Amino acid sequence: MLELIINNKKYWPFIKYAMSTCNSFSVVFEKDYHDNSKYILQDFYSLINEFVINKKSIGQHPDTGTHFENCDLIKIQCCETTRRILMDATQIFEWNGNECPEELCFYRDDEKWFVSVSHERFLFIYNESKDDIDFLNKERIEYNFVI
Repeated sequence: MLELIINNKKYWPFIKYAMSTCNSFSVVFEKDYHDNSKYILQDFYSLINEFVINKKSIGQHPDTGTHFENCDLIKIQCCETTRRILMDATQIFEWNGNECPEELCFYRDDEKWFVSVSHERFLFIYNESKDDIDFLNKERIEYNFVI
C-alpha cells in the first residue's frame, strides 16, 4: 500500500491516469436535511446520474472506515463523460462534501485501488502495480510505502 502526497498541480494527471486504469469510482453524497429524497449536492448528482452503477445507504464507508449519517455511497462508471466531470475540480481535496461529494475512491475490477479520506486528508493506493509506480515517478507524485 502507498500513501500519496499530491499537490494541486498533480490532480489532473492523476485523475486522467486513474480514469484510464480503473473501471469505476465512488463518492459519498449527503442527503438533503429538508428532503431526504434529494442530496445536498443534487446538481452534481444530476450530472452523473446516468452513469451510476449502484447506490447504497451507509453508516460507515466500506473502504475508508469513515462514519457517516444520512448518506449514500454512489459507485459510478469510469468513462469520458465522468472523467470530464471529475476534471472540473482543481484538487483532490475538493472532494470533501462542500464543493464536491466526499471520499473519492477508484476501483479496478471492483477492488479498491485508490482511497481518499477527505477530512483527514489521507490518500492511499492499494495493490499498486509497476505501471502505477512508473506513473507516480514520471509525474513526480510523492508517495511512501505503508506496511
